[in-house]
Amino acid sequence: AALAAAPAAAAPAAPHLNLDGTPVQTVKEPAASAEGLSMKAQARRKAEEHALREKEDAKRQREETKKQIERDNYARKHDPNWKTTEGVQKGGKDINTFRGKYGEDCGGG
Repeated sequence: AALAAAPAAAAPAAPHLNLDGTPVQTVKEPAASAEGLSMKAQARRKAEEHALREKEDAKRQREETKKQIERDNYARKHDPNWKTTEGVQKGGKDINTFRGKYGEDCGGG
């Protein structure tokens, strides 16, 4: 009896069928690991992840700046001794105006 059960188990399983009798088509997701990817695809994926991280960091920084502006605005309106020591500072180079560069009276010639 044990020998008779063995050939039945070795028989191929019937393919999964749709209701109309056609075989089910499954779409496999790309492998999550980088082992199956070419070096070019790995570089693309790494660049995409880096860009996503930078985008998230920029968004977080904008949110922090908004909160700082709101705190400063509240303090400016409600604190009589408010000073700009904790004001929001924008990064980058400072703005050179014409007066700042040439002075009040030296610009017109």
